[in-house]
Amino acid sequence: MNFSNIAQIAKRLIGENGTKIVLRIPTGNPVYNPATNEYESPEVLYNGFAVIANYQDNLIDGTVIRSGDRLVKAVLDGEPKAGTSKLDIYNNNGVKVDTLQIINVLPVNPNASTVIMYTLQARK
Repeated sequence: MNFSNIAQIAKRLIGENGTKIVLRIPTGNPVYNPATNEYESPEVLYNGFAVIANYQDNLIDGTVIRSGDRLVKAVLDGEPKAGTSKLDIYNNNGVKVDTLQIINVLPVNPNASTVIMYTLQARK
């Protein structure tokens, strides 16, 4: 089976029907910015698309999955990291509407080398 073709189909379908996201992965220690008088973390940005849903009530246990956590099916140019990566969510007009912390990452890779998409647990 050609999983590269399946990955391309997933990317096309989620791109056409999902919402734009930007994956932010920190790359080092915070750096002081004198213009803003704040410390900023250097990041690498990756574009992607996602379908975002709420978890079913029977899956929310208050510990592993909390109320308000989001289930994200995403196609991304980069690999998200649990605990450090963040997702910026955009509306149809290209305006950022939310930022979510990545809690858990499950790559969907049936042949252990071709990632078709990522299943992510994310929270505010």
